[in-house]
Amino acid sequence: MKLSPTFLPALILMFGSLSPSLAQEFISSPNVKTVFKQVTVNGFVVTEATRSVVVTDAATGLITAKRQIEKVVPDGAGGFTKSETQETTLAIPDGIGSFTVVTSSALVETALDASEEPTAPPVTTATPNNFTSAVSEENLDLPEDTSFAPIDEELDAVIVVSPL
Repeated sequence: MKLSPTFLPALILMFGSLSPSLAQEFISSPNVKTVFKQVTVNGFVVTEATRSVVVTDAATGLITAKRQIEKVVPDGAGGFTKSETQETTLAIPDGIGSFTVVTSSALVETALDASEEPTAPPVTTATPNNFTSAVSEENLDLPEDTSFAPIDEELDAVIVVSPL
């Protein structure tokens, strides 16, 4: 595989930008995987890392969905800006077959120097909560869960290796 000039810095940023300690603060499930994709931000090709988890409380029917989107973008002056979007959606059953949906979001931005060390404390900008009533389960529009699924052992084919 040949690494293009735009892909190599993105690859370096991809592994350097995700700080597991920060990721664990917002999404605390150990089985959540991170999905990476290339995006263009302000003319720079960067790696965007997305983690999401959807949990349903069996006793109450409450559905909690969390999504975290993180990227590190060059600032044009030799440093970087790390942005982390934290979205939370609560689907609260109303007892008559529909849900009240409460969505909140926060953007956490941190200025970084050339070695990706913070140069200032993170700045958090929160959006007001969005409430929607009488939403059917089919219309909840929750993020896709990126948790690892347990392997079904019945699906594993037995492979026998023997000398010819």
